[in-house]
Amino acid sequence: MSADMGAMFTAVKLEVIKRLQADYGDLYNDDNVMLAATHTHVGNAGYSHQQLYQIASIDDTLAGYSSQNFNAIVGGIVTSIKRAHDTLTPGTLSLAQGELKGATVNRSEFAYNHNVDAQDFDTNVNETMTQLRLDAADGTPVGLINWFALHPTSFSNQFMHLSADNKGYAQLGAEKIFAKESNEGRYCQWLGQ
Repeated sequence: MSADMGAMFTAVKLEVIKRLQADYGDLYNDDNVMLAATHTHVGNAGYSHQQLYQIASIDDTLAGYSSQNFNAIVGGIVTSIKRAHDTLTPGTLSLAQGELKGATVNRSEFAYNHNVDAQDFDTNVNETMTQLRLDAADGTPVGLINWFALHPTSFSNQFMHLSADNKGYAQLGAEKIFAKESNEGRYCQWLGQ
């Protein structure tokens, strides 16, 4: 499960597993629950139990931790996993990998160039994209997991709204494609489309 957040913390994963086990017993555990964050820089904050991140989350209210944020995040993740569990069907996985030249930039070329092996590489960024595609047994696309080294920092630190940033925009595009290819349009229902 991937969430549009800045980071995924251990406390979130532990609570998600605890809540899943309340309904499913030992079916879900640390070995088979993978949680990831898209690393948006304009996401929610105040959900870490680690003090350093609480300090970084302090705003004008001086609240570095919010149990409301923590519980909303955990609750949303648990709901997503339960929905996926309740709609499990046979399907296939396929893996693709390719190069996306010029699609990302190094945020600190100066620092990168000080690596002793910097000159050993053709580029100062990882331009390889890896994608795992999930299809239903009839070939209908169900979802995908995509890995590409692109930092979601499209907005300045003056932006005051939550956003999934550029990775969220890509997710929206995938959801629209999936809805178009699906007779029911079920993949975009949560977007209200």
